[in-house]
Amino acid sequence: MRHFVLLILFLAGWCPGAAIAASRPDAWSGWRNPRFQTLDGAEGLPHATTTAIVQSSDGLVWIGTRGGLARYDGQRVKVFRQAAGRRDGLPDNYVRSLLPLANGGLLVGTNVGGLVRFDARSDRFVAVVGAAGVGMGARIMAITSDAAGGAYIASDRGVFHYDVRRDRVDPFTGAGSALAEGPMPCIATATARSMPEGTRGCSCVVPVRTGSCPSPRPRSAMSGRSRATRPGGCG
Repeated sequence: MRHFVLLILFLAGWCPGAAIAASRPDAWSGWRNPRFQTLDGAEGLPHATTTAIVQSSDGLVWIGTRGGLARYDGQRVKVFRQAAGRRDGLPDNYVRSLLPLANGGLLVGTNVGGLVRFDARSDRFVAVVGAAGVGMGARIMAITSDAAGGAYIASDRGVFHYDVRRDRVDPFTGAGSALAEGPMPCIATATARSMPEGTRGCSCVVPVRTGSCPSPRPRSAMSGRSRATRPGGCG
């Protein structure tokens, strides 16, 4: 009889707690069955072919396409397109690469219009100082962070460095370097164990003259300083 009474008391104390726990909302319920929303021409996307997607520091999603640059705030899509005669507009509708900056800005690499920086405060595109003078070329293949607020830029003329403090582009390598041989569609993100001497961030940049990523090359083939490794994202 005593054990029966103890069981009754246990159930009386446990059941209310279980009922309260069951009535609490599940904070993860919205993530257990994720839903995907399609952004297409009907939603305002400027082109069906998407080339790059990044999220800026203010939470906005930027989508590069072959027909313009789109900014998505979760509800609306704003499109930026090339406009004739505008010096503060997008220089080319074909956006190849994007990189968000910590200050809310965005580096935009295009197919034939070179590199520009989107200024979030003025809501316009700004030409990057030095981009034309250093012979960076008009086709930007890839952009990656240098782990110090700036970026490394691969173009059809070689590899260049963007200094965020000076807001300018400088050559990353000197004449005769293997990194200045030609088109550079592959750049890997920095790692502390494999970066060129005197830099912070560029771990793997390999010249590519074909449409596919190459196998690693010997150390001597990378101008004697850089460690040649397979670029991130390469098969």
